[in-house]
Amino acid sequence: MRDKILFLASSPQDFALTQWKSEFVGIHMALQKDGKINHFDLVLGESITPTSLPFMLDLYKPRIVHFSGHGQQGNKENKSGGIFFIDEEKNAKLVRAEVLNKIFTLMRKKFDLDIVVLNSCYSEDQAKALQAEVPYVIGMKADVKDSVAIKFAESLYRGLANYPNDVPYAFSLAQASLEADENEQAHLPVLLQKPT
Repeated sequence: MRDKILFLASSPQDFALTQWKSEFVGIHMALQKDGKINHFDLVLGESITPTSLPFMLDLYKPRIVHFSGHGQQGNKENKSGGIFFIDEEKNAKLVRAEVLNKIFTLMRKKFDLDIVVLNSCYSEDQAKALQAEVPYVIGMKADVKDSVAIKFAESLYRGLANYPNDVPYAFSLAQASLEADENEQAHLPVLLQKPT
C-alpha cells in the first residue's frame, strides 16, 4: 500500500493568486521515477474551507499533508499566526496555529500523519505549534517567492521519492538545491522535528 500525500491548495480571491497549480504539477513530476510514481499517491484538495479540513484529513488519512497558500506571521493579537483557507464566498479565512494543532492532534490519534509541509509565507510559527504532535513539520521563516516555494517543494519530493523514510535527508537535499542555485531565499525553509 502506497502512502498518501494530501496537497491542500488555498488561493483566496481577496489575496494575491498563488501558483499552486504549478506547484502541484511540479510535485507530481518530482515523485516520478521511470515514468511512474513510486511510494506515494498524490491527492488534490482545492478550495479548502476551515470546516472541510478535518473531514478531508479523515477521508484520505495521508502520511503527508502539503499546504500551498498564504500564511500569517504571529503578532500581538495572535502570537502563533495561522494559515489562510477560504470561506464560503472564496475570501480568506485565517485558521490559527492553535486550531491547526488541535486538528492534527486529533488526526494523529487515528492514522500515521508523519509530515506536514506548510509551503507558505511566515509559516515557521505554525510549524512550531505542530511540532509537539507531528514527527516532521516544514515551514518558511519569512515571505517567500512562489518560484522559490515551488523549487523547494519539487526538490523535497524528489528527495522523498528516492528516500521515502528519510525526511531530514530529503529536506537537506531540497535546501542544498536552492543553495546551489545561489538563491537568496535558500535559508527560509525550516525543518522541525517532534521532540523525543
